[in-house]
Amino acid sequence: MNHSQWWSRFQTCVEGLSLDRLEELGQFYAPDAQFQDPFQAVQGREAILRCYRSMFTGLHEPRFSALAYAGQGPNDPVAVRWVFGFSLRPQSASTQIPGTSWLQFDAQGLIVLHEDHWDASRLIDAFPWVGGVTRLVKKQIAKHAQSH
Repeated sequence: MNHSQWWSRFQTCVEGLSLDRLEELGQFYAPDAQFQDPFQAVQGREAILRCYRSMFTGLHEPRFSALAYAGQGPNDPVAVRWVFGFSLRPQSASTQIPGTSWLQFDAQGLIVLHEDHWDASRLIDAFPWVGGVTRLVKKQIAKHAQSH
């Protein structure tokens, strides 16, 4: 697999991702690929696409941007840096969550493992009822850490 060619195709797909274009994203995954993020772990291309589909149906204008990658050899894993943006409703404030994906490939260059790493509390903060509680907890933890 040529990383620069793969990256160009993958970046274009992810930055232009929409509910109508999920099948295009699916072409990057092996049929039995595994996906994991702070809230879920699923196996299989169709299960992964369902995760993305729920993102598009549950959030307003979800999008990935500021993509960059780091990788070495042709079949070595890559790390992809991204920013996920969304809002809960058309009139609500936009939330930006930075994260990193760790991707491993099979011999055909398809993703077999996709691990997302990001601060899940930033997503929770976007929800008015729960976000206030998590922000308060984070402030208390920061205050406690500063006093030691």
